[in-house]
Amino acid sequence: MAVLGAVLSCCVAAPAVAAAADTPTGCTEQRLPVQVAGRQYTVAGTLCVPEGEVRGIQVLAHGGTYTRQYWDWPINSDQLSYVEHALADGYATFAYDRLGVGETDRPFGLTTTVSHGADALHQVISWASSLYDDVTVVSHSLGSAIAVNEAGRYNDADRLVVTGLLHVPFSARTPVSFATDITYPACLDPVTKGYGCDYLTSRPGARGDLVYSDTADPAVIEYDEAHKSAMAAGQLASGITELAPGTAPASRIRIPVLLAMGGKDFFCGALLQPCTEASIRESESRYYANAASFDVYVEPTSGHNLALHPTAPQTEDAIDAWIRSQQK
Repeated sequence: MAVLGAVLSCCVAAPAVAAAADTPTGCTEQRLPVQVAGRQYTVAGTLCVPEGEVRGIQVLAHGGTYTRQYWDWPINSDQLSYVEHALADGYATFAYDRLGVGETDRPFGLTTTVSHGADALHQVISWASSLYDDVTVVSHSLGSAIAVNEAGRYNDADRLVVTGLLHVPFSARTPVSFATDITYPACLDPVTKGYGCDYLTSRPGARGDLVYSDTADPAVIEYDEAHKSAMAAGQLASGITELAPGTAPASRIRIPVLLAMGGKDFFCGALLQPCTEASIRESESRYYANAASFDVYVEPTSGHNLALHPTAPQTEDAIDAWIRSQQK
């Protein structure tokens, strides 16, 4: 059973939080006030704490058209719940709905940028740091673009795990087909019609080919298509802009970075084929040139959604091993 689906208590008002020693074992809903662009919003998330000694906390930033559920998938959760894996390894986790998504407050999507998402994440990290001395940010896709922006501006976490993100547009898809797949107005899709037309989702039926490889469980893809979310249009546009050479905020990151990719990710196209640890390191290391350290992990058979393929446990083990190597 997925951890976040069995939350023990609800609606703890922040910023009044317990000290790490007093944080109860289990999962609790959190509501964190954040200031973004002169306005106050509430960020919703789930704090989970393992039994026994806690080695630190992982702040989990999901990708576009997902919610925090990405990190605690209800289908095959014994295999696909990143949260369960992290708890078993002794980490607390805070999986949150990014700005505009899920139960977090929703600003106007056309003017909501990656920098706004980074400002919200910065305040989430500050809150997590008040609970535990050791903070790792684990991010995915558009959440990775936001986490890279945040780290480049603040360098406030102890380390950063980036998944599903490369700087150069490596997609083997044509620009037109790729754009069509990820820029469908959320208001036109029955699954996401609760969002306005200033939010985007994936084109109906495109999810399987877009973010999965042929190794993925069809039941996982079916559930994903039926429960997809949306993303602020402005965040997608600004996120793509920040991946261009010469503008990348990754160059300002000074903390250790692990970049994890699936070998079948849509980023892996004609200019970087196949996606290997060596080819990605050669291409991406210049962007992270000032990081305290830069490491790469590739899961060869996985598509874009590393956490939702059958190889998710191997990816999670690799991330855990890297975090352990960086902890003092």
